[in-house]
Amino acid sequence: MADADHEAFGQSVVLTKRIKSVLQGYPEGTSVIKELVQNSDDAGASLVRLCYDAREHKVESLLYPGLKGFYGPALCAYNSSTFSDEDFRSIQRIGDSSKQAARGKVGRFGVGFNSVYHLTDVPMFVSGRHLVIFDPHVVNLQTADTGVRLNFTEGKGKERVRTHADTFAPFRGMFGCDFDKPFTGTLFRLALRTPAQAEASQISKVVYDPTHVWGMLELLGREVADMMLFLRSVEKIETYYWAPDAAAPALLHTCEVAGGPDIRKARALMTQIPRELAAIKDLSAWTQAYRMRVKRTNHDSENRFPEDDVAWLVVQGMGDGPARDMAVRKDLAQYDLNLLPWAGVAIRAEQSVCAPCPGRAFVFLPLPLDTGLPVHCNGFFELSENRRDLWLADAGMTGGGRARSDWNMMVLDDPVVRCYARALALLAADGASASDLLALLPAQMPLRPWSTMVARLATVLLTTAWLPCNGRLVRPCDVLVAAAADGPETSKQTALQAALRAFGIDLFIAPKAMIELFASSRAPLKLLDVPTLKAALARPAAKPAPGDAALVLEYLVSHGCVGADLVGLRVLPVWNGEIAEIAASTAATRLYISASESVAAVLPQSHGSLLHTCCTAVDGLVPLLARPATLRGTNMALLDLAAFHDLVLANLPKAWVDATTDRQDPTVWGCPRCTFHNALSAGACEMCAEKRPPAGKNPQRAFTARDRDGWTSVKDWKKLMVGPVAAPDWLRLLWSLLDRATTEPVFGGLVTPSQVSE
Repeated sequence: MADADHEAFGQSVVLTKRIKSVLQGYPEGTSVIKELVQNSDDAGASLVRLCYDAREHKVESLLYPGLKGFYGPALCAYNSSTFSDEDFRSIQRIGDSSKQAARGKVGRFGVGFNSVYHLTDVPMFVSGRHLVIFDPHVVNLQTADTGVRLNFTEGKGKERVRTHADTFAPFRGMFGCDFDKPFTGTLFRLALRTPAQAEASQISKVVYDPTHVWGMLELLGREVADMMLFLRSVEKIETYYWAPDAAAPALLHTCEVAGGPDIRKARALMTQIPRELAAIKDLSAWTQAYRMRVKRTNHDSENRFPEDDVAWLVVQGMGDGPARDMAVRKDLAQYDLNLLPWAGVAIRAEQSVCAPCPGRAFVFLPLPLDTGLPVHCNGFFELSENRRDLWLADAGMTGGGRARSDWNMMVLDDPVVRCYARALALLAADGASASDLLALLPAQMPLRPWSTMVARLATVLLTTAWLPCNGRLVRPCDVLVAAAADGPETSKQTALQAALRAFGIDLFIAPKAMIELFASSRAPLKLLDVPTLKAALARPAAKPAPGDAALVLEYLVSHGCVGADLVGLRVLPVWNGEIAEIAASTAATRLYISASESVAAVLPQSHGSLLHTCCTAVDGLVPLLARPATLRGTNMALLDLAAFHDLVLANLPKAWVDATTDRQDPTVWGCPRCTFHNALSAGACEMCAEKRPPAGKNPQRAFTARDRDGWTSVKDWKKLMVGPVAAPDWLRLLWSLLDRATTEPVFGGLVTPSQVSE
């Protein structure tokens, strides 16, 4: 229907303005190359070649004379995949790519491809039977169309290859393109924007010259190794230069993935995922861990490109938690989201040696987004339109925007965390050191959204056996953890770690950053302190040596575990080599705080009650044990003269007490009697700490019956016991024992205290 007051009046889009808005969201530089590589990967190409063609081509026989200005220097990009009919349809659309609905497709021809307009106003490409030329300004083709597609293999198209040879000349001889037959692959040609073209362009005013192109290629050389990590099909990227006077392009740089068919299959796993995620039962079949090498080789005589060979561990897989649940939700179809709960991590790892790297976020190719992590993280994230940032919603966002943001958080918390944790466990199983593994955790909590992922990772790692400790892999939740000490305390901490290992208790000495990371993630570690150590000691898995028990006991007492807090702990090393349990003060047995060899020598039957001599080797332990606060409420006691008196009586051989032993018997307790005399002498001096023999005299000789030259008179005995007599009963016992133990009485019988006091 049409009349004077009724006319067509709809909205339209100016193509050049739309493309210009796309470019504003896409950074210049290698983003153009990355988009071409991503599209090549989506198409299943295994080889990508880039070439700076510096030649000026003839323009006498152009099919479209308006293209004369676009046959100078250009950046060319080849990939080994040929366009399908759907690809041809998709590349015509901007922001309405068919790949949004395709499982396993990442790039978006409708948006990403248009980044090529950073370099040119008229992109061209050859694929299969066709040459395509785009002209969004609708001026260079001298038609009313924004582009043309020529079939050069039949009919008039085949004739045009001959009659308008200059139109096709820039493609001839490049990577096998000859126009004699369908071209296997796809070859883009992006003629660099000249100053005159920039002035007239409604798309971009940026001029591109050789300096810009060389800068792009050199930057690509630095970034290309990372670009290869998560691609599914591209295995090699080559860089060429076709000099103005050269007959063929020269190879400058190669980056390739090494690994063979197994690696090829593992990298392409995501492309095999069925459309219906809900039908997948065995998620383990959709998780892959593999090692690959990425090798860069410089072929440039000016050495402008890097050369190295780096090994990587890559773990990729499906999520089986909230991300998968969200991906199968039917109500999200209204937002036209292509959700796949797929993610992965890549870690630099040469066998058992792994190293951190400046972590970046990937959507199969690296984004200009540092994560603050020491590993690379890949995910099927929802991005802002410029592909530079993860989509994150603010507090007021709803609808599709909120759904996209929620999706990104679920991918981080589900498949990314799963792959990260599995990678650490695999490296640990391969023998990676604890220090290398801990270097793969962030030194500090990164910014949102990566901080939420790290918090979730810490929770998962807490119950995953990935931490090397005492020669085996443990779950952090099953071990005690102590912050690494500094300076001289380091050796003491290491000794305590070994001592606890003797109890069957694992102590992991961790850097403070690890402890802070787990604490801030609300996945706190079991830090070493008195309560946690007591709990571990309540169920020891092994019997320690006395020296190990002494070190553990010193830690407890020096950290305030004294008195009744010690009751029930089997940590007191005693002379017979056993580890005694400290009991309450009401216990029938006593444990004596004395580690004297002299005392122990005359109390052989009481070795289970005397402190082991190893305790004297632990700095400060014996004084700590002797404090009243330590002893209070326990069956531990100081060994004083009265206790020693009772112990000697208890240890005296029955034959002695009965006085039935033949006095000519040369041994006492299986050793020469003089040895016993000497031990008793030393024990006496030990117990009477304030009483010392005269200087220069040997106290043991005073108790040797066969030495008559001195120390045999009561006066000399008085000299030996200089000072007040603290225990007359003890002296009577001592002299009585000596009288019983010698063939000739030292003093002709029992010496009384009154004689000593003379």
